[in-house]
Parts: sequence; C-alpha cells; structure tokens
Amino acid sequence: MKRKTAVQIALEPNKRGVINKGNTQHGQRHTRTYTSWRHMKIRCLVKTNHDYPKYGGSGIKICEEWLDFNNFYKDMGDRPEGTTLDRIDNAKGYFKENCRWASYRVQTTNRGKTSGLPPGVTRTKDKYQARIFINKKLVHLGTFPTVNEAAITYWIAKQIDEHHAA
Repeated sequence: MKRKTAVQIALEPNKRGVINKGNTQHGQRHTRTYTSWRHMKIRCLVKTNHDYPKYGGSGIKICEEWLDFNNFYKDMGDRPEGTTLDRIDNAKGYFKENCRWASYRVQTTNRGKTSGLPPGVTRTKDKYQARIFINKKLVHLGTFPTVNEAAITYWIAKQIDEHHAA
C-alpha cells in the first residue's frame, strides 16, 4: 500500500465527512490559535471552501511542517487576543518567516497594499466595502457597487475623523 502524504492526511474527511482536525492530543482544540490554524488549512486545501479561490486556488501554500498543529504552535505560539494570522507578504504562502499575529487594523492595511484597492476598501463577491478605524474600532461605512464610491466614502470619513481628532 502506498504511503499517504501529509497533505492527503490533512484533507482526509472523518466518518461524518468533516476535514481531519489533526491530532488534538495537545489540548488546544478549542483555542484561538487552533482555530486560526484550522481555518488556514481549510482556506488553502479545501476546494469547496468559499475562500479557496483566493488562497489555495491562487497558489497560496502552507509549508509542509505547518500541516501538523504542533509545528505551527511551536513557531507561532499562542494567538494574542485581538489578533489573527497574517501573511506579511500576501503574495507568499504560510510559513514561519512570512506569518505573524497581527491586529485587524494592521491586517486591513496589509491587505490594501497587495489587493490593488484603495485604503479602507475591501472587495466582496461583486461589491466593495468601505471601512475605517475610529477610536480603535473598525467601523463599516457601507457596501457599494463601485470601488470609486467606496473609496470616496472612506476618504470623506477619514477627513471628518482627522478634523475631529485635531
């Protein structure tokens, strides 16, 4: 019998058809760190996941070592509150030197640099969202049919926020 690769094992569904959650002997299964690791795997490895086209489908890979939670945890440690897993260079995959725990604010800034979208604008399926941080809280400004409308809304909100802060 041919030996399975780590990727094949990671994608193997259990009896209920759910993706293999890996070895949970580490006692971390219900932690933020484990949840981030599992979601990373799903985005990159599960072709039926709605985020797969932006991750695994566009060539974003997970280093072989990180397919095992214990190795991921050894490199990344506990996920601090208020952070999520962030790739420093969004054109590259998930590996120790390219990942960090980052606040939502840092991630939003990082995403804008590589997405080709203006600051404060993110894309959803066929629309654009404008968002801004005010008093350390992410504020949703609205969803718009065009990138220009979202960018203008963000720019106006930023001018108002800067005016009030002065």
